[in-house]
Amino acid sequence: MEKPKLYKACFEFTQEGNYNGTTQDIEELSIHCENSGDGFFFVLETETGWSVDDVKELQELFAKVENSLAQLENKSLETNSEKQ
Repeated sequence: MEKPKLYKACFEFTQEGNYNGTTQDIEELSIHCENSGDGFFFVLETETGWSVDDVKELQELFAKVENSLAQLENKSLETNSEKQ
């Protein structure tokens, strides 16, 4: 039997809105991750807007998501092997 794989996850982030007033007071960002069999694809969703000062902020955010996914996948495998 094939071991369980992480199929879907959602990460939700919040931050204060930007100072230009072009977003809401609190910005919310959801990053939905779904495993296509060849790895994850990502869907970004926001109803409030999401502001960044530079590209590095987005890179750091995606690094957090990727690290969290890796940890979740490893925990799933560890839990399964402990049961055997």
